[in-house]
Amino acid sequence: APNEFMALEEIFPTAVFNYDGRYSDHLKAMSSAFLDSKDAVTEAQARENAANILSVSHDSLVLTGDVGTKSAKCYIFSTGEGDGTVYVTKQGGYLYSYSLNGESETGELSLSREDAAAKAEAFLSRCGYSGLDLTYWKYQDDRLLLTYVTLNDGVRIYPEEINVAVSLTDGRVVYCDASGYLGALNRNRTFDFGNLTEDGVKDVISPQLEVEKV
Repeated sequence: APNEFMALEEIFPTAVFNYDGRYSDHLKAMSSAFLDSKDAVTEAQARENAANILSVSHDSLVLTGDVGTKSAKCYIFSTGEGDGTVYVTKQGGYLYSYSLNGESETGELSLSREDAAAKAEAFLSRCGYSGLDLTYWKYQDDRLLLTYVTLNDGVRIYPEEINVAVSLTDGRVVYCDASGYLGALNRNRTFDFGNLTEDGVKDVISPQLEVEKV
């Protein structure tokens, strides 16, 4: 494989190959059509939304600054004794990201995967995020990391992704990243599946692929 890459460099000596995946820098430069359509919220409104989502008092949230890219501008709040950080969008007041600093409470990993998923989904519901489907999960030390994407007419929209981590010792949501979801979200997305028959589907599939099931 290394020799193959070296051969490519010889064929394209001046070419520039750019990564174009989910973590590509160009995504940060794209505006969010969803957020752009929302009204601006005040700091007080953003604080109230964050307090309701995290089930904490308004007074426990301290504004520590703000940040913005083309995709989203956010208020930044610190929670409690500075043990957590939450970003709330200035357009619409949505939770953009949340992280609980430090370690979770030590103890037995008593929470099941199903219970952890229920905790994550309740949290997402408080965020106002709905129509999501759990597509992936993995254990990470004393946490369960879950990935949700939009489910639209039975189709999973993978760019519209939210990651949530739940402590398996105390059931707290310790991390949430909705940046990709908010950046890609399109409420007007529709699909036209047409009326393809089984043979019709096979006709439009590359001959290099083997159809196992329709």
